[in-house]
Amino acid sequence: MNVRLFPSTVRPQTRGFTMIELLIALLIGIFMLGCLSIMVQDNKRTSNSQNALMKLQDYERVAMTMMTDVIQQAGYFPNPNTNTAASMFGLQDVLYGSYYANQIGFATAGQFLYGYHNVPNPINVLANSDSINIRFETQNGDGVLNCFGGTNTTGANKINANFFFTFNGQLWCENETPTAYYLVGDEQNTNDPNPVYVESLQILYGVNSAGTASNVDSYKNAAQMSSTDWLNVISVRITLTLSNPLFSSSIPNQPAYVSISRTVSVMNQTGI
Repeated sequence: MNVRLFPSTVRPQTRGFTMIELLIALLIGIFMLGCLSIMVQDNKRTSNSQNALMKLQDYERVAMTMMTDVIQQAGYFPNPNTNTAASMFGLQDVLYGSYYANQIGFATAGQFLYGYHNVPNPINVLANSDSINIRFETQNGDGVLNCFGGTNTTGANKINANFFFTFNGQLWCENETPTAYYLVGDEQNTNDPNPVYVESLQILYGVNSAGTASNVDSYKNAAQMSSTDWLNVISVRITLTLSNPLFSSSIPNQPAYVSISRTVSVMNQTGI
């Protein structure tokens, strides 16, 4: 009988990891986790910076769009064939209710713009900041916006008095009703990690001194304006300064404040 002998199966000897190998693997894992953590933090900082920059740009756009839309309506009134600025915009005080009451601005017949320069009282604006009053008349349903973004739905013609000012790090708007709304600024949003504050609002008035043309021969702040100058305003130059949410002592080349300017043509003078 033939007997075939198979060699016995010999299992190889197994061995675990040495302590040195485990330590090396652990160090590699810790290094990779550290790199991943750095990447996550960098992405978070980049995202926060981008969001803060987008908010700053949105604030600039909202503020300038709203102020431009209202200021360019200054002096507007329907039916210029039968009406004049003097007949439409008479002498009157502009009362702003509980916030800023009894402000006298329009002291000359036909005047539709008035402002304050570096006057903290009675309007309590930010230091080194200006405010501006704008008047125009609207017809019922004509779609002309006031500083609240509202229109005339009274059923009759209506004189709109709009007041832009700064207060508590924000740009505010107040209509002739005793109500004020803030347009931009994070003073009331204390949980924002990258707040944006309004630092100042500067207003210059482009004047044609002779009052006989539509070109500007000088720009003046409100304190430099005469009663005649207020009737000869051709344009308004707005400069809004906001805090830079990206500014930090640890980040070089970032300014503490960002300013944006725009020159707005006044409809009554230019027809634009």
